[in-house]
Amino acid sequence: MFYNLHDDIGNDIFEHKRDKANRLDDYHYPKFIKGKIKRSAIVCFFLGDENYDIMQEMIAYVYDQINKSQYFSFENDKKIQVFIAVEGMCPIDCDIKNRIKWLKQHKVKTASLVWNDNNKLACGAKSGNMPLSDLGIDAVKYLNEYDITIDISHLCEQGVYDVLKYSSKPIIATHSNAYEMCNHFRNLSDDLLIKIKEQNGIIGVVGVKSFVSNDHNLCNIKGLLLMIDYLKNLIGENNLAFGFDFMDYFGKDNSMIEGLKSCCECDELLTVLNDKYDNDFVSKICYQNVIDFFER
Repeated sequence: MFYNLHDDIGNDIFEHKRDKANRLDDYHYPKFIKGKIKRSAIVCFFLGDENYDIMQEMIAYVYDQINKSQYFSFENDKKIQVFIAVEGMCPIDCDIKNRIKWLKQHKVKTASLVWNDNNKLACGAKSGNMPLSDLGIDAVKYLNEYDITIDISHLCEQGVYDVLKYSSKPIIATHSNAYEMCNHFRNLSDDLLIKIKEQNGIIGVVGVKSFVSNDHNLCNIKGLLLMIDYLKNLIGENNLAFGFDFMDYFGKDNSMIEGLKSCCECDELLTVLNDKYDNDFVSKICYQNVIDFFER
């Protein structure tokens, strides 16, 4: 099976709340089953201009939809186990502790301080390279306090170093690859990858073309395997996972590598992984490393 650390389904079901009220079960569930996705993040992303009311409305709606679902659950009592993830904490610009506490009460398990923007907490990877603000340092403290894992996938390099400095708990990069293999501004340097590993963090390998290779001929499963090999050789087997970041339900399936356009094709990826690697590593990268991480 797969544990997918990043999928923007929260925004998708929220956008369809009026015309397709049962979209989680009717549309996403069959695809999950075909692709052997048994555990997943349900991400709600915020691009930078949303206020706290909008954040609460979206997360509360997604929380209710999961609780009403026939197939998805926050517990291990239905076919698909999920948690809510927040990408971009721009609406949390004051009353930091109480707003993060509210996230915890709504089953948010991972959160990133920024998207690609700058906000009152931090600087996004596309916007420059600045340290965390005092509010950002406070956010790290309260995310730790409420056991919400900090996701650094959209954070600038200096911000990541600051999170590593101020966080008392391991961090996660839910959907980032290695910069040395593909120089996308959101991929991570070898030094950061090693430091995250040394603190028992997790790197989620992402399947978006621009993150996998700068060579058009390697924007496919072959290129993804080369990325996995590089990361495996650099940080070992116990800190790797998948954060696929599928975009097909937004009409952007062309953003994904060939052979991995949607989660429906994950079953084919599993066949490729089993052909190339031993069973132990396949189990680790597909699901076990993430399960172990959250249990720790």
